[in-house]
Amino acid sequence: MNKPLKASFTHKVRRPALGMRRAQGRRYQLIRKARRPDPRKIRPGEPDPSLTRYGGLIDFGRYTRTINVEQTLVHAFGDLKLSPWVVYPMPFVVRTFVDLYVLGGARPFDIEHAAADAGFRLVVGGLVPSVDVLYDDLRRFDEPHLLIIDQLVADQGIALTRCRRYKTANLDIDPTVMPVFGKMEGAAVGYNPQFHGRPAYHPVVSRLAESGAILGGLMRVGNTTFGTAEVPFIRLQVQRAKAAFQDDTELFVRIDSAGDCEAIMRGIYEEEAHFLIKARITEDLQKELQRPQQWKTMEKDADGKPEVQLAELKFRRDVWGPAEGEGALPVRVIAVRRNDRERRSPSFLWPEMDWIVDVYLTSDLQGAAYDLVKRYDGRAGIEPLIAEGKIDWHLGACSIDSFNANAAQLSLKLLTYNLLHRYTERVAPAQRKWRTSWLRRLLIDIPGRFVRSGRQTVLRLAPRGALIALE
Repeated sequence: MNKPLKASFTHKVRRPALGMRRAQGRRYQLIRKARRPDPRKIRPGEPDPSLTRYGGLIDFGRYTRTINVEQTLVHAFGDLKLSPWVVYPMPFVVRTFVDLYVLGGARPFDIEHAAADAGFRLVVGGLVPSVDVLYDDLRRFDEPHLLIIDQLVADQGIALTRCRRYKTANLDIDPTVMPVFGKMEGAAVGYNPQFHGRPAYHPVVSRLAESGAILGGLMRVGNTTFGTAEVPFIRLQVQRAKAAFQDDTELFVRIDSAGDCEAIMRGIYEEEAHFLIKARITEDLQKELQRPQQWKTMEKDADGKPEVQLAELKFRRDVWGPAEGEGALPVRVIAVRRNDRERRSPSFLWPEMDWIVDVYLTSDLQGAAYDLVKRYDGRAGIEPLIAEGKIDWHLGACSIDSFNANAAQLSLKLLTYNLLHRYTERVAPAQRKWRTSWLRRLLIDIPGRFVRSGRQTVLRLAPRGALIALE
């Protein structure tokens, strides 16, 4: 008699974390069959205004109080609205944006939906601002206050990372494209692979790979390229990353081929960090690759044929200056060729095989070459982070004609991202690697009911098995 197959386990089963049991279909085989009830036999009752969809907002607000977010916002933005007749102070408005974005709001107009929820009305004190107030207040942000928001993003990212010890760490920096649909200040036609000829913004985002924390974002106009102008921003991100780790942590800054710039590499090197950058395959580099090299086979396929080969090139661009002497920039050039036709088209540099080739630039002169190549491959983690930001945080939802206002929205969403992940680290550490959409289902979108008892408001929530109660 054949033994029954065991139920396969997958780490993506998330019902226990959400307070439910796993599917019971196997338990009831040959006993019962699933049937749906007739919804016409369920009697509707009276609407209950004490119900909320976002019961998790209360615990989220309790946590932000414990880490002094509200007090920090008062010191940072209390000077933007000083009239004694102000109903909605600027710190109140900024904190309202944080609540709106943690719910999944994309634009200030989404407050019209959130205002209908009893939980959201409670956390804003019963006075939900109008859409006009939110739009007008976003236009109040100037350059100094944009820098303050960016520093708040970094502070939360550093706090999320500082409790961990690493021998080596990785800082990823990557530009992205945010197409806009309308006349926006600073939006211009530039590189846009999806919407050709569409005006866009070109922000730059940095993240720490070890914790997934965002260290900062820089809003740029749409026709900006990545190069020397971004050196101050990159230096700042390196300084923040070093503040997040111990002094003995070796930091690598990973950038794609846009970082193949002497000023960028020198800026990283002067900040006492290693750069790890994919090189642009220029004509002089192609000629160097075609010369005889000592290719070392790193991986073989099932037939024993070389699949990945590596060589270190004696190549140096003229703009890098001399390799030795005072102020010299050390650059190690590592070439890797792969027999992988499914990834992209071959380079046609070697007629005997359809190799594809990548070249990496690094200032680490001691590390194993192939280990550095694998380290760079981890930079791919910033791509799904940016995709998550565009899908779940609506980073590209720009609905204001002011460049500074759109930059403020971007930074506020990045700040909320870090706050949500700090909150996750506190109340559900086992789920810290979940994506934002699932974190909202676990931590924020918790049905609840408000009950008045003993002159106090009591919130009764649906059970959540993974949550740790806040002290």
